[in-house]
Amino acid sequence: MDEEGCSSGLTIIGEIKIDKDEFMRYLNGEIPFAEWTQGQELLDVFAIDDNAPESVETQGEQDGDMGENASDGSDDDDKGDAVESADEDEEDEEEEDDGEKEPDEKDEEYLPHGTRLRKGKVGRPRKHRPEPVTPKRPRGRPRGTGTRRHGFSSSREDSPMAHELRLGREEKRRGPRSRHSRVPKPLRGLMGEAHLCFARGSHQEAAKMCLEIIRQVPRCPDPYQLLAMIYEDKEDMERCLQFSLIAAHLRPRDTEEWTRCAEMSLEQDDIQQAIRCYSKAIRYNPKELSNHLERIHLYEQVKDTKKVMECYQIMLKALPDDQGKQYMQLAKELVKAHHQNGDIASAVDIMNTAFSKHPKLISSEDVNMLAELHIASRQYQRALQVISDHCAVVLRSQSSCDHLDLEQLSLADRETRQDTMEVEVPEGLPIDLQAKLGVSLIHCRQFLSAKEVLSLLYTKDPNDIGDLYLDVAEAYVDLGCYDESVPLLQALVETKNYNLPAVWLRYAESLTSLGKLEESAMAYRQVLQKAPGHLDARMALSTIEQQQGNSDIALELLSMDSEDEAAADAQLIWQRSMLRYSKGLLKEFTQDSLLLLNAYLNQAPDRNVLKQLKGNLGVISHANWFSLYCKTLDALIKLGQREIAENFSNTVLTSKRFTRDPAQRLDVEVMGICVSFLNSNYRKVYEDMRHIVSKHPNSTAAWNLFSFVTNLTNDTRHHKFCLRTTLKKLHNNFALCILNGHNAMVSGTFKNAIGEYTRGFRQKPDDPFLTFMIGISICHIACQKYTTKRHSLIVQAFAFLKRYEEYRGVSQETCYNIGRALHEVGLLHMALHYYHKGLDLPQSSDDPRFDLRCELAFNLSLIYRQSGNEEMAIEILSKSVI
Repeated sequence: MDEEGCSSGLTIIGEIKIDKDEFMRYLNGEIPFAEWTQGQELLDVFAIDDNAPESVETQGEQDGDMGENASDGSDDDDKGDAVESADEDEEDEEEEDDGEKEPDEKDEEYLPHGTRLRKGKVGRPRKHRPEPVTPKRPRGRPRGTGTRRHGFSSSREDSPMAHELRLGREEKRRGPRSRHSRVPKPLRGLMGEAHLCFARGSHQEAAKMCLEIIRQVPRCPDPYQLLAMIYEDKEDMERCLQFSLIAAHLRPRDTEEWTRCAEMSLEQDDIQQAIRCYSKAIRYNPKELSNHLERIHLYEQVKDTKKVMECYQIMLKALPDDQGKQYMQLAKELVKAHHQNGDIASAVDIMNTAFSKHPKLISSEDVNMLAELHIASRQYQRALQVISDHCAVVLRSQSSCDHLDLEQLSLADRETRQDTMEVEVPEGLPIDLQAKLGVSLIHCRQFLSAKEVLSLLYTKDPNDIGDLYLDVAEAYVDLGCYDESVPLLQALVETKNYNLPAVWLRYAESLTSLGKLEESAMAYRQVLQKAPGHLDARMALSTIEQQQGNSDIALELLSMDSEDEAAADAQLIWQRSMLRYSKGLLKEFTQDSLLLLNAYLNQAPDRNVLKQLKGNLGVISHANWFSLYCKTLDALIKLGQREIAENFSNTVLTSKRFTRDPAQRLDVEVMGICVSFLNSNYRKVYEDMRHIVSKHPNSTAAWNLFSFVTNLTNDTRHHKFCLRTTLKKLHNNFALCILNGHNAMVSGTFKNAIGEYTRGFRQKPDDPFLTFMIGISICHIACQKYTTKRHSLIVQAFAFLKRYEEYRGVSQETCYNIGRALHEVGLLHMALHYYHKGLDLPQSSDDPRFDLRCELAFNLSLIYRQSGNEEMAIEILSKSVI
């Protein structure tokens, strides 16, 4: 490589500038490698020309030609600009996240020989990477010298594009920065000229300059702010707001800009955009309470209660510690709002936080509020703990003088009324807190201690503190202590201020629980007198009157004018319908039941019917709904409205209310089939029964109903259905064997009938009916004209009939059936024997329908007439038939 001496003490090696003295000191081992490289990097930094417009390649050529003038080729101003630019880059990099690292940042302790020459470093090439002389920086730690040590020119750093890239990292900065201009150095003059034009009133020229700056640096907020000011002077507030929003997004930490955008949005009636602007301002400056209040006010305008609660909580967290009174006041307001919305848990959390954060500012009102919240959430031990901690109430165990552990209190025996604690109440405890303490003790079943605590309360006039009386009475009612609640409620209903329907209702419920029906009925009538539309009181009074045997009065209470809003309550209509059904008022019952069931099935023909029904239909249990459906079908059939019953049953089948449960669905389907059968719609019954027997092939009742329906329809389509089902699905079904045998016998194909009966006989050889049917079928074959071996067939038939007699026993039934078969084949003397034998036997059942003496006598008379013995035939008929 070429070496040239310089008067300034520099040595130029190729295109690299090196301080010769420092280099020689490094070679002699006087300074370490890190110190020499740091000096070399400083040399490179001050050798850069900030205003050079050339590219990187041209700058490298100029560095080689500068020679000994490299160290002093720039004046003091240029050096100052370079250092300022480097400081700006260093500040941008220090504010980035710790985990990030620029792509061009690499560990530079060891580089290949060619790379070290290009980077301005000299050293002998090494085959292996040596141990680093300087310790590595932690990963993500910014490097202070930026990219200048790599030889990039300052013109690249100060270009608009480089400035825009730096602006892209603004969102990652950690803290607020001073509001200095973000316009890059080459465009600052143009920006200043634009401001001068705006000041002189040349809005058009100023706007053109701003647009030019935006074209080159679109992420710079200053030109957008100036454009917003220009359009504000022109009274074009819409475009002014647009440019202000852009500037605010480009400089998000400028909370004043966000606030100004929110105010302009409100001027244009854009509440949602104003809320977003205030949210941005709060995000970057949460301690500005005015922004919190404005956002809460806007959420209240749009009636977003949930957001209002969230904003209050955010504002509560933003309050500084020195504003304790404001914190407590705001916390109580927020607790009241949560309590009104039913969010007790959030209210308790806020109060607990306030108590722990500002314990010296806790007042009796705050303790009363927190205790009330614990009682509302049924945390009675915690309510006792709060009152004990902040009101000097002492809780001791009766077994010892130690302080009582409230956790052990919750595990005490709740069935017995033995107190496990003693309570010492200090003088001057507010009456509200005494009531809260007494209520908590009652729920903890410390009744004696509660009476001692509430003794002062009972001396007060209930007309003044009736709400506390009511709290104590409701505590006793919740535990079923009606003997204790009745005196308190009776004292309240006798006052002027608390003679209210709610108090009378509690009084009536307590009397009903004690069995005092007459007094409770009077109390319920007071409730209805003060609140005629109170449904619970009306239904309870109706139940009491019904228990006392006054069904007409009970029904009159439930039969209200249709214009009354209570007349459309679902529970009241259900109770009234049950009462009408029990009294036999079926027509009125069906009106109520169909109205309820149509609403429950959501099948009302008129949607106004659904709107008339008030209350929750879910109050009535599913079992009661199904019972109401069954009673409705029964009432419609008794009233002769079978077509309406059939249509309604079809409607129920299309709904999923009663068909989710498979067992209940089967009941609904069978009831629908029965209703269609009673309505003589046999074709529909047959189609429905086909599905039933396919789903339940082993159900004897289903096959019996199917056979009964096919006998009524006189339709032979079921023949094919039975054969098809036998061949494809149910090959060995016992019921199908019998049905196929019957169908073949009716058709006259007795051999096929015997084959089907025989298949069933193989499954149940002890079945008397099959043996009887096989014997009858053989008799039919024996009676045919072209039958061979007739005597053998008769013997076989008689053998099956005798087995049938063995299975069924000697009775009128077996004697008649065997005698009738012998009568058919012409064995009259044997038939005569069985007919006489059946006449001498008593009937097998008390039901006269099963008495066969008339049939036996008539067939016997036919035999005597055929033989010419008319007198004997007349005698038998006169004795058994006439």
